[in-house]
Amino acid sequence: MLNPRFNFQRLSLRAVFALTAIFMICISAFATNESIESEWEQTGWGGGGYYYAAAFHPSKPGVIYLAGDVAGVYKTEDYGRRYSLQPSTSSALQSRDQ
Repeated sequence: MLNPRFNFQRLSLRAVFALTAIFMICISAFATNESIESEWEQTGWGGGGYYYAAAFHPSKPGVIYLAGDVAGVYKTEDYGRRYSLQPSTSSALQSRDQ
């Protein structure tokens, strides 16, 4: 006969927790730590900055402009791999690519 005080919901919650813990231990035992080789190069000022606008060229894939608070406007032509600082002009609304 079943004990009326026995709580099946509590048992199932404990079982789920135990199985989850065992699963996580097994996953971590077989996990590999593959390092991805990458190179970072300091290319600007130190201390950061804030980029408040991004503009994507509508007909030239990979051309992106970023407007920052420190130096001005940066441009990339290779989807963000390299950026170059754009010369400032007297007209802030002048189009650079036509």
